[in-house]
Amino acid sequence: MSKIFAVARAELGMIVRTKAFLVTLLLMPVFLVGSVLIPQLLAKHGDTDTKRFAVIDRSGEVAAALAAQADQRNAAIRAGTLPMAPFVPEARPASADVDGQRLALSQEVREDRLWAFVEIPADVLDPAAKAKILYYSNHPTYDDLPNWIKATVDKIVKEKRLAGNHLDPQLIEKLTQPVETQSLGLYARGPNGEIKPPVETDWKRDYIVPFGLMYILFLTIFISAPQLMNVVIQEKMTKISEVLLGSVTPFELMMGKLLGGAGASAVMGLVYVTGATFAAVKFGIGDAITPQIIVMFLVFMALAILVYGSIFVAVGAAVSDLKDAQSLITPVMLIAVLPMFAVTTVMKSPASPLSIGLSLIPPATPFVMLLRAALQPPPPLWHVLLGIVLTTGFAVGCVAAAAKIFRVGILATGKSASFGEMLRWLRAR
Repeated sequence: MSKIFAVARAELGMIVRTKAFLVTLLLMPVFLVGSVLIPQLLAKHGDTDTKRFAVIDRSGEVAAALAAQADQRNAAIRAGTLPMAPFVPEARPASADVDGQRLALSQEVREDRLWAFVEIPADVLDPAAKAKILYYSNHPTYDDLPNWIKATVDKIVKEKRLAGNHLDPQLIEKLTQPVETQSLGLYARGPNGEIKPPVETDWKRDYIVPFGLMYILFLTIFISAPQLMNVVIQEKMTKISEVLLGSVTPFELMMGKLLGGAGASAVMGLVYVTGATFAAVKFGIGDAITPQIIVMFLVFMALAILVYGSIFVAVGAAVSDLKDAQSLITPVMLIAVLPMFAVTTVMKSPASPLSIGLSLIPPATPFVMLLRAALQPPPPLWHVLLGIVLTTGFAVGCVAAAAKIFRVGILATGKSASFGEMLRWLRAR
C-alpha cells in the first residue's frame, strides 16, 4: 500500500507541476466565460450596415405604416438602445408586368443596390383570403429582416382589420392581455414552527447550476483521464515503465497512477467548483450549491476517474503510440458523451423512469445522478446510495480488468493490441 501511495504522490506532483495542467486550470474558466460573453459582444458589434429593401404594396394599405415602424426602429438604433442594423423600406409602385418588375428588383439585389424586396398582396386585409407576404433575397441566412417584416406587417394588418370592423385596436389589446403566471416553490414549516412562504423559482438556480456542476465534472474527468493514458504510453515507449516495475508490481503502478490522476482531478474540480460557487453567490443563487452537493461532486468525481482512468490506462498499456490509442478510445468517448444527450430529458423529468434508470447505470451514474441531485426535487437518499454502490462495484471491476491488461500490456512491445487481444488478456490466468 505504501508503494501505491508513493507512486500516487509522484504522479500527482508530476501532473500538477506541468505547464499544460496549469494552463488548462487557468484558461478553462476564461474559455467558459468567454463562450458566454463573446457572443454577446459580437452581437453588439455585428452587422450594423443599413439594409435597404423595396416594398411593393399591392393593397395600398401597408407600406406607409411599415415605413413609420421602420423610422421608430431606426430612431432607437441611433439612440443606442437597439444594437442592430437599420432597415430602410423603399416603396415601389406595383407594375402590370409582375414578372418583369420582380426580375428588375432581383437584379438590384444582385448588384447590392437593395438587400431584398417584399410584396404585400392586394387581399392582405381580407381575413378569408390566404394571402402570403413574398420576401425575395439572396441572403437566406440573414433572418433579422424577414422576421421583422413578418412581425410588423402582422401587427399592421391586425390593427387595420380591427379598425375596418369599427373595433378599437388599443381596447382589443387591453382586453386580450394575457394573464401572467408566477412560478413559486412550496410552503414549508420552519424549525420554530413558523410557516415559511415559498420563493420564486429562478432559471439560473434551476437550470444553470445543475447543468454547470455536471459539465464541470465531465470536463475535469476528460481532461485528467487522457493525461493518464499519455503518461503510460510515454513511459512504455521510453522504457521507463520497465525500470519502475523493478520496484513495484504492475497493479501498484497502475493504482498509484489512478490515485494520482484522481488527486489532479480533485484539485481541478475544487478550483472550478469554488469559482462556480463565487459566481453563484454573485448572482444571488449561492444557496443552490450546498455542502452536500459539493461532497457528492467529489465522491462521484473520484468514482468516475477510477472508471474512466482505468480504461484510459489500460488502453495506454495496450498500444504503442497515440495514433493507435485514438481508435481504441473513440468508443469509450462515445459512451461517455451519451449522458450529455439526455440532459434535457433528465432536467425536465428527474423522477421519470428513464432518468432514474440512467442515473443507476454505470458509467453514466456519476454524471446523471449528480445532475438529479442538484435539481428540485432531489432524488431519494437511497437512489444516491445505490448509485454510489453500483458505481463503486463497476469501478472495482474496471480497475481489476485494467490491472490484467496493464500487467500484460505494459511490457509488450511492437504491434498494438486490438480489442480481441485485450479480451484474451482478461481471460488469461
